[in-house]
Amino acid sequence: MAVDDIARLERFRRVATRHNLKIPNSGMTDNEIGYIRDQLNAFVYLQAKLWMLPSWAALALKGIDTEESPITTFPNNSYRNWSLVGGVGARNYGIVDSRGLTSSRADIGSLDVWVQNEEDIIFPALMGKDGPQLHLVSTEDQLYEWRTEIKSVEFVRLVYHVKKGDEEFLYNEIMLRNIALEKTEATFYVAVRPISPWGVDPIEEIEYNKSKNRIIVNGIPALQFVIPPSAVILTEADNEDIPEIVRTKSTRIDTKLKSKNGLGTAILRFDVKLTPAGSKRFFFVSPLESTKKDTKPSELNPGPHDRDQTIGNWYMFSEQLVKVIFPDPELDKVFSQAAVSLAIQARSVIFPEESYLESFSWNERMRVLAALINSGCMEIAEKLTIEIAQQYAIPDGRLDCSIFSPLLWGLLQLYSHSPKSESIIETRDYINLLTDRLVETLVSPKVEETDSEGSDDSTDDAQLQHYVIMDETLLKEFNQLLWDLAALKEALRFHVATKKPIVGQLSDAITQIKMLIRNKLNEIRGARWPRPQDPVMQEIDRAILDILTSVAQLRITQFDMNFLRALCTKVEDRRIVRNLWKTSEPGELFSSHLSLRMAHFYIFDRQRNKIEPFLQRSLEFLSEDYLLPDYVDIRTYGGSGGTGSSVLAAADIIHLLNDMIVHEAVSNLIFLPGIPESWYSSKRSLIVNGIPTKFGRAHIELGMSANQHQIETRIEHLPEEIEIHVPDSVPLRMVKSYGGSIVDRAVKARSPHLRLVPLSNEVVLTYHK
Repeated sequence: MAVDDIARLERFRRVATRHNLKIPNSGMTDNEIGYIRDQLNAFVYLQAKLWMLPSWAALALKGIDTEESPITTFPNNSYRNWSLVGGVGARNYGIVDSRGLTSSRADIGSLDVWVQNEEDIIFPALMGKDGPQLHLVSTEDQLYEWRTEIKSVEFVRLVYHVKKGDEEFLYNEIMLRNIALEKTEATFYVAVRPISPWGVDPIEEIEYNKSKNRIIVNGIPALQFVIPPSAVILTEADNEDIPEIVRTKSTRIDTKLKSKNGLGTAILRFDVKLTPAGSKRFFFVSPLESTKKDTKPSELNPGPHDRDQTIGNWYMFSEQLVKVIFPDPELDKVFSQAAVSLAIQARSVIFPEESYLESFSWNERMRVLAALINSGCMEIAEKLTIEIAQQYAIPDGRLDCSIFSPLLWGLLQLYSHSPKSESIIETRDYINLLTDRLVETLVSPKVEETDSEGSDDSTDDAQLQHYVIMDETLLKEFNQLLWDLAALKEALRFHVATKKPIVGQLSDAITQIKMLIRNKLNEIRGARWPRPQDPVMQEIDRAILDILTSVAQLRITQFDMNFLRALCTKVEDRRIVRNLWKTSEPGELFSSHLSLRMAHFYIFDRQRNKIEPFLQRSLEFLSEDYLLPDYVDIRTYGGSGGTGSSVLAAADIIHLLNDMIVHEAVSNLIFLPGIPESWYSSKRSLIVNGIPTKFGRAHIELGMSANQHQIETRIEHLPEEIEIHVPDSVPLRMVKSYGGSIVDRAVKARSPHLRLVPLSNEVVLTYHK
């Protein structure tokens, strides 16, 4: 654990001890904070006034009878929905919920904004869906807005990310405008509170530095502002008199508070005088990285120019993205927001600093990188690949293939989809060395220890070991071989033009890995399965899902599809419940994005009718900003586990939607293998422009006129063949082709399609209604 993590864990332990809560045994470092926080949530929130709570706790308590039975833990497992506030390819990001609670980093609480409405205070956390909400203004600008009116005053709050040099900040910009032609006054409050979207975030010490206009929390600068407040109240979060105290027009200025219970709170009151039709603007800046409290304040000089710069960066980013118009308009925003989520989180996934991100396998990390490429975010992908080559040194000795096979595959995805990328020049030496070392590792025999005394196979015990028991390890070994094979194939494609000796070695290595895959597959076929109720089946089923995902993503076709379908059916019967992936350990959880991986395999297997139900089901759990959590609550439709804005879900969405429309198959290109049949005749046409492939950027458009349908495809470089899938109801003999020569009308295929040799960069199919 990092030093900051250790200090944070110790803080949770101290606060829990003071509340007489149970401290878990040592050895739980990754989960201990969550374990303690769930107890703190129950202790603090169950006896708190409603206005003291974060919105998720207020909502969750509506369905809980606190008197029926004692509640000792109170996790947020029903409303884990939040949005990301970050920059294009930035190192850090903040999170914000729909009521406006913003968190810039762990250990400094969260920022909340309240508004005075005559005699009452508006607490955004208590506002219903019909009240003011913090919402995304546009997918192109990544600006969040909360707006209300108090008499003649328009109150607008904007939340966004700002990068200045190497420093990153979370900005809260507040604007008050008097729409009347007479003077008026308004009051609002900025509160630094010991809460977060997860629950209690202890504040043991909070300080107001008047000379620097700064709030310091737990020794860390938490908030910087330019205009000094009218009053500063430092108190405990469970102080029931807070509303009365802050409403008084005193000029009280507190400077320091120590809280043994970890509930330190700062409330800044701003009394604002507005001229007729006048306006005033306030900026509140939270650093996204830890700094010491004696650090000199940055020359921030916050202003509208910072917002303009952020919006400009996001607009430039949106211009790079694949341009999509789906028959369902909601999918346009889903695709765009998934790409944004990847742009914000990809760097922290590949270079993790948080424990839950460190647990991601390299398969998952490179899946995120590939999704970034597939969405068109080449600039960020280029920077990341260069940084990978700089930071992940290739060690001496045997390589860990679970790291370096997916890493090589991921680096070469950028090359195959953007061969003119400048990053290829900077990473070529790294790729060459990694290829050499990976080949050495994979073709050299592994050293295995044997027990010479117990090697007599004629014993009764040895004769009994005639079968293999199916387990997670066996399946993971098979999945690793798939990634080894994919990495070697990509390397062969990269090196084939060089005509160096490594090409021959790669071919030999590929042959050897294919043989190992066949042997391992036979081993799996002959393995003895545990009983369906055995707890190990959960790990086995997840390992099978990983295999199906790898086969679909890596497009490995050297298998008996009937066997893969049998595995898929086994998993579907046990794990898919109402088109969600169900897991039972440690508790019952449902994932919409893992079920999208099943849909991804169905694209590969040409089971088009099975894809749309999974996609539509996942859309039911989107947040207000079109993001998916890791796990979903089928009762509240909120997030029930993991993170509230899942980077893995974003990657799964991009991979699924892309491959539904177009994907490669060796030297061929496949169009429309997974779209629903209704999209062919939708009044809102499917139009996709600039989708990256190994044959350049592709364009696909479905059109409809008075008496015919049209499928238009365009590609920069001609593949050997293209395959265009059409609705089941269309007689293939009636389909006409322009720009390509039809070599097969696959009427009896699992998904009807035409195979064509493209004669031009544009191929058009037409058929009558």
